[in-house]
Amino acid sequence: MHCGAPDPAAKFAEHLGDIMVPILYMGAAGGFGSWGEYTTTLTASKDVTIHIVQLLPDEQQSQDFGHADLVAAKDAESLVWQPILDWLVAHP
Repeated sequence: MHCGAPDPAAKFAEHLGDIMVPILYMGAAGGFGSWGEYTTTLTASKDVTIHIVQLLPDEQQSQDFGHADLVAAKDAESLVWQPILDWLVAHP
């Protein structure tokens, strides 16, 4: 989306409505958090699950679980990867 082409975001977004598969949005409150939720509303998917890891109050967002923590945090296995596995098992 940041390739220098004229309005690449519009070109990208015009095909989101073609997506009809189940979607799991995994976010980190101290990273992009709920910002990515909007993109899921542009799809045609009837099955959207939102999971945002938030450990601190909203006022402490900058110190909360970050996007790198989704992979690297010591508790990522229980906070991120187990919910992903559970979602995958529920969506055969």
